[in-house]
Amino acid sequence: MPAVPASLQPLVLDELARLCASESLRRSQALVRLLRYLVERHVAGDAQALRETSIALEVFRRDPGTYDPQSDPIVRVSTGRLRERIGSHYERRDGAMVRIVLPKGGYVPEYVVSADSVAPRRGIAVLRTRNATGDATLDTFCAALADRLCDHLARAGIARVIARASVDGAVARSDGPAALADLLDVAWILDSAVTHEDGDARGDALRIAVRMLDAADASVRWSEARIAGGASRHAAADRLIDAVVVRVAETLPGTGAPAQATSRGDELPPAQRAALDAARLLLLQRTLPATEEAIELAERAAAACPGSAQAWGVLASALYSRMTFQDQRIAPLAGRVRAAAEHALALDPDEPVALRSKAIIVGRYEWRVAEASALFERALRAMPHYTSARLNRADLLIARGEFERALAEVNLALVYDPLSSSVRLARALALAMLQRYDEARAEWSILRASGERSYWVYTGPARMEALAGRLDVARALSDEALRSFPDLPDPLLTAAYVAASAGDGDTALRVDGDLASRFPHFSPTHRALVRGVLRDRAGVLQRLDDAIDARDIAFLHAGVAPEFAWIAKDPEFARRVATAGFFPERAATAATLRRAAD
Repeated sequence: MPAVPASLQPLVLDELARLCASESLRRSQALVRLLRYLVERHVAGDAQALRETSIALEVFRRDPGTYDPQSDPIVRVSTGRLRERIGSHYERRDGAMVRIVLPKGGYVPEYVVSADSVAPRRGIAVLRTRNATGDATLDTFCAALADRLCDHLARAGIARVIARASVDGAVARSDGPAALADLLDVAWILDSAVTHEDGDARGDALRIAVRMLDAADASVRWSEARIAGGASRHAAADRLIDAVVVRVAETLPGTGAPAQATSRGDELPPAQRAALDAARLLLLQRTLPATEEAIELAERAAAACPGSAQAWGVLASALYSRMTFQDQRIAPLAGRVRAAAEHALALDPDEPVALRSKAIIVGRYEWRVAEASALFERALRAMPHYTSARLNRADLLIARGEFERALAEVNLALVYDPLSSSVRLARALALAMLQRYDEARAEWSILRASGERSYWVYTGPARMEALAGRLDVARALSDEALRSFPDLPDPLLTAAYVAASAGDGDTALRVDGDLASRFPHFSPTHRALVRGVLRDRAGVLQRLDDAIDARDIAFLHAGVAPEFAWIAKDPEFARRVATAGFFPERAATAATLRRAAD
């Protein structure tokens, strides 16, 4: 089953929503359900689900013990009717960016893209550097080399450099360069490897090589290599990155060559370079022990090389990651994040990691949103494929009540990072805020089908389903979160939220009390949501007071949370929310809350 290109998926899901709401389909819930199933399962890459028997069992609830496709033509007949309705719709309404088509004789949808809606394939994917030396101690060096090459291509202005996480995901799901290029919708691939240099008697000389492949036929356009001894490999890698950036810029149409070398913002000794490479990789694990180790490594590098913007930027990022565990007071960590970021920016005003870290603190902790937005813009100008910065910026837009703009920002993140679970999570949350619940469910479905197993794939949709009134679904998701993540606070919050939504206030308050005793530094704003569902005015106001005192980084979202719609016009509620200083600017907020209340 051909995969749906990642860059096309948002357009397909948007057209699906419009088609389901059209005059041709909206009065036939059975056909809407069938269309959603076929498209969403196809986008998720679930080939098994698009077989006739699977459709009969999942869409039409046939008994698996008695269903016989030969005697029961429900799937074939319904698909034929759906095909006719879709054809009728497009006869009356032309101009869609993507048209959904059901070919005769099968159940796999196809998508006809308007010539005006999608530009020719463009972009470049940087593969993980292969360690062909047999020396496992070089694994971190190789992983960091690919990441640095990717980042410096973006900083040099190369168009559509795909984020490294998406490239790794595509490699795992594809067989060869052509399939990978289809998944990522790219025209070029950079392949790199580290090997021992032939003829080196001591065996410590390395050959670091990069080649540029045409994704259409995997032909090699050019290659670059550098030779280095063990102590000089970082310097050799820097020189190679400079050369590769220039060669890529010269190869791609319409791209001018960079005016100067891009790979060295500051010089670092090999030991400190290795420490920072290890810290970056540790942060990707998103665990508390790994984060603590990353902080220690970055602190050592910054102490040894106080003139290194890289070291201070990585330290700022690691300290912010530590904040997100919410197991200690925020204020001391927030001050350290800001100090490290400002130290980095004093050395290099365009250091993107430091820009993003400072923007988060300025926006979510200090509640100065305009300044934070400007910092995010600077970070994204430096590295457009910087997924975290783009999603953080979308989060600020949600806090301002600008949900459509936030969704557009997330959709743009998909262009650069099409296989990112973080982007899918952000898209689901933005759609839920817009009350586009079916589309949000499609995103959660894609995440689960892709193998994502973070607690958010249960707690996020559980709270959305409770808000949408589907309490049985919400309870099942909440229970699964508690079973899978018994030692994290968010599943407990969700259990209290679902109980409150079901009208079981005693259970909701008991679970909330357990949450407070086990995780005393957990977000007061999130705990206020439970009181909001219970319509406990005093409880909501008290939790928001606690959030203000703690400078809770989730507090910005209190003004747009639908759980507070019933209290939105209360002067005491408005006074607390306005503490963030920018609430009057959010013209969309009041309308959003009223719509949720209705």
